[in-house]
Order: sequence, then structure tokens, then C-alpha cells
Amino acid sequence: GQIRAHGEGLQTLEARVGNRSMMVAILATARAHASQYDWTLNEPRAFEAGVEPAVIDLIRNGLAVDGLDEKDAVLVEFARELFGSYNVEANTYARAVSVFGETDLVDIVALMGAHAADAVVLAGFDQQLPEGVAPLLPLP
Repeated sequence: GQIRAHGEGLQTLEARVGNRSMMVAILATARAHASQYDWTLNEPRAFEAGVEPAVIDLIRNGLAVDGLDEKDAVLVEFARELFGSYNVEANTYARAVSVFGETDLVDIVALMGAHAADAVVLAGFDQQLPEGVAPLLPLP
């Protein structure tokens, strides 16, 4: 509760960081959880929000963040560390605070957490994509 008190809430996050950054965070979270449902429903929204196809492909395929702008790079690295090893490196955290500020970072992590929770529920109940929707995330 004390950490969340440093945020302003998800209701105003888009106005503060932009829908594009939110979509990068959502895709990075969906990829980290291999959440076909979350990825497939959000990839088109990310494209509409201005996330370039090359950035989407980089996240989808787990490629190095070389060449990404700092906002995108730090969001992808933050999500990969948070959901990969469950530990965000001090340098990554410092970069994220530098780029987004503590308040917005708290809310970005809350957004990631909400999508991670959704991924668990969707997997736990074997939620399938709506009929006629082709999967967009390559899974083993």
C-alpha cells in the first residue's frame, strides 16, 4: 500500500505517459507471460497507439533492445527482468525512474501487474481467442 501511495492511479496514467508507452508495457508483459489472448487483443491497439511494427516484432521475438528509444527500451527491459527473474536490476530501476519519474513508474508497474494477473486468470481457465481471431504471438 505504501508503494502504491506514490502513484496517482491508472485512471490518469494515459494522460501522463501516453497510450503508446502503456501499450509497450502491456505487450512486454503479455510476452513475458506468453499470454496469447492479451497479446493478440492488444497488438492492434498498440499499432493504433503508434507503436511501430519493428518495436512490436522486437518484443514479440524477445530481441535485444538496441536501437530503441530510451522509453521503449527501459519498459521492455523492466518487464523482462520483473517477470523473468522477479528482480529488477538497480540500474534498470534507476533508468526507469529517470525516464518516467517515480509516480508514473509506480503506476506503470501497477498496469503491468494488472495484465500479469489477467494472464494468470486467462491461463488458469484456458481462455481461448474469440472465434475467427488468429493468434499473433508465436508460442512453443
